[in-house]
Amino acid sequence: MGATWGGVLAGIEERIKSYVLMAGLSSVSEWHKTSDHPLATLIRAKLSREQFNKFISELEPLDAIHYINKATPASLLFQFVHDDEFVPKHQADAFYSVASSPKEISWYKTDHLFTSCDSAYQERTKWIIKQLGLNNN
Repeated sequence: MGATWGGVLAGIEERIKSYVLMAGLSSVSEWHKTSDHPLATLIRAKLSREQFNKFISELEPLDAIHYINKATPASLLFQFVHDDEFVPKHQADAFYSVASSPKEISWYKTDHLFTSCDSAYQERTKWIIKQLGLNNN
């Protein structure tokens, strides 16, 4: 959940210049409430309604969507996967749309872990080099 928590960090840490956020959730609390993923359904099944509501109420203030809009002046590169088993498109879209600028987004046909996705690796490497001012162009 690095990209999810990275979105929180981006909104509160001013020393970091750039972030690459790969396949992150904009709202972990919403995911737990609505996802059909086996992990989310297991958690809902194992907790009583009272326990689940307490869990959600404590988790919701930590949702990245409350922080990513405060990332400026940091630059953001979002990388998402079409048909991600964990991150639904509406969560990815919300994460990007709420984020402060400057920002970019790219989509890939791979799995949640970006396994064997050379294009995503190459794009983020070029982007980081550019952000750090290390390119010779």
